[in-house]
Amino acid sequence: GAKAAHSPGLVKIDAPNRLTIRRKTIEELTGRPYDLQQLHINLITLSGHIDEDDDQFSLSWKH
Repeated sequence: GAKAAHSPGLVKIDAPNRLTIRRKTIEELTGRPYDLQQLHINLITLSGHIDEDDDQFSLSWKH
């Protein structure tokens, strides 16, 4: 699964092959509505294939 590495002012998430962030999961964890577009405000660097819609954001890599 995904692993988070915390640094001052930064959280780096490493995941093998694919990372998917689901709006429903964020809403369940926070107890409030969430617009996945808010995620882009805090993204620093992405590499890989991005696939997104209103319900999920997926980042995948080909090895």
